[in-house]
Parts: sequence; C-alpha cells; structure tokens
Amino acid sequence: MIDLKKIQRGRVQLPPRVLFYGFDGVGKTTAACGAPDALALDFNRGSVKFDVARVAPGSFSEMNEWLTAIEKGDVRCSSVVVDSLTEAEMLSHADLFAGSSIEDFNGGFGRGQTHAVMKWRDVLAQLDRIWLQGKAIALIAHSTVKKFDDPTGPGYERFEPSLQPKLAGLVRQWVDFVLFCREEVVISKSKTEKTKGVTTGIRYAYTRRCPAFDAKARGTSLFPERILLGWQPLMDAIAADEARSGEMRAEIDLMLAEVGDVALTKKVTEWLRANPSNVVETHNRVKEILETKKSAEVPAMDAKAAQASSVS
Repeated sequence: MIDLKKIQRGRVQLPPRVLFYGFDGVGKTTAACGAPDALALDFNRGSVKFDVARVAPGSFSEMNEWLTAIEKGDVRCSSVVVDSLTEAEMLSHADLFAGSSIEDFNGGFGRGQTHAVMKWRDVLAQLDRIWLQGKAIALIAHSTVKKFDDPTGPGYERFEPSLQPKLAGLVRQWVDFVLFCREEVVISKSKTEKTKGVTTGIRYAYTRRCPAFDAKARGTSLFPERILLGWQPLMDAIAADEARSGEMRAEIDLMLAEVGDVALTKKVTEWLRANPSNVVETHNRVKEILETKKSAEVPAMDAKAAQASSVS
C-alpha cells in the first residue's frame, strides 16, 4: 500500500555528485579533495599530499565496509572521495571473479559484466544514501580513448572514463556532473617550425558532451561549457547557475502577468514545479507567447486609431 506522506514537493538542495576523469597528473585528486571535510577512499595513494582524512581499502569488500561505517555515522565527514574508480573496479574483479575473470565468468557472453554491474549498483545505492544525508560525493577515474560507432555517421575515437562499458554508463547516469579534465591545448605554428600542440598550463574541467569526450551538467540553466579545474570553481558555477535560474523564473512570472492568461499561468507553474531544469526552454516559450500577443495587438490598435481618425 502506498504512503502518500512520501510525496515531496519543491526543490531540494543537496551537494553535488561529481565524476572527475582525465589524464594522469592533471589535478583530479586536487579538485576532489577540495570538497569540504573530505574522507578519501584512496586506492591510488594520491591524496597523501593533501590535508584530508584518508583510508586505503585493500579490497572491494573493505571499501563496502568503510561506506557502511560512513552511512551509519561511525565515520564522520562532509564529503566522500573515491580515488579512483578505475582501481576500485580492478579490486572488485579480484573479489567477484576469484579464480576466473570477468570475461570467462559463468561461461562468458557478458555474464561477468552483468554480475559486476549488479554489485556496483549496490555500491551506488549506498553512496546515494550517504549523499541524501547531505554529503558531497566525488568520484575519480582515469581516461581512455575508445572507438565510438556513431549510428548516424562514421565512427570516431573519443575520451571516456577508463571503466568497463556497463559500469561507465551506470556511473555517468548516477552523478550530477561528469567533468572531463585536461590542460588547455593550443596550436603553435611558425615559419621555421612544424605545427604542434602546446599546453598553456591552465587546467579546465569540461561540462558538455561532444564528439571528443563525455561530459554533463545535470539540471542546469546556462552552465558554462568549461570551468577552471577545482572544487570551488565548480561550486561557484553552480551558485551562479542557480542565481540565474531564479532570475529567469522571476522574468517568467512578469511575462505571464503581462500575457494575462490564467490557464496558461497555471499550466506553466505546474510544469516548472515538475520540471525545474527546463526553466530556459520555458522562459523562451513564454517570451514567444508574449511577443506574439504584442504583435497581434499592434494591428488592432492601428485599426482603432484609423477608425477614430475617420470619424473626426
């Protein structure tokens, strides 16, 4: 029997769930460990240069035990960092496929990947419960180049998280932000030198998916295509996006009042309550309705003016 008390309304403010992935040494761990009061599950020992709490799980089961301790409050922190998922996945295979391999498990044919993904679903469910307690989640993965077979055109190579395909897809769907991290590259060419790529030394996190790499920023209005790599630049971009979203909502209310259609106002209000991430599209649509109304009013006003002129 359903419990109607479980229905929630309105926006819920929660910290971000982020996947940082990219090249070795680009600054993924630095960015993730910038999260407040972080506890790092540090498989790579990459956090030793930072002033954060850390533990180095030696197995997949031990990682699960630490997550359980965090969920129960036995270990206190405000953020959880997993560095890295790539190493944690390798340890999970050692536990899940002892004496075999993911390829050969239960006769092969992808059964190993399915079994592993089911176990990782449990991990993400536990991380989800920790996140709902108000803790930020920062996941780190290495990057790899994979061939993408585009069903609408020729295939091409692109950067993706260095994980098994099913797990990579699961993690990308779960997190709020997939950030591809790399140094900025520019093309250098002179009369005496061949064309070559050089870095500027500036490290960015890219937020939008493109043919070259995976990335995303969920539930945002006008999020920048790239930000400086770091936890605080991410939080600043989120805050700016939320402020702009609030401004656009206020503009929508003003435009609806000018349109003066009660049924439309009710419809738009209910739509935004159910689809808060669609504020940009809603703003554009309401603006179009208002401009159409104004355009229709101009001929009517001209006609009245002409009639008044003819009478006089």
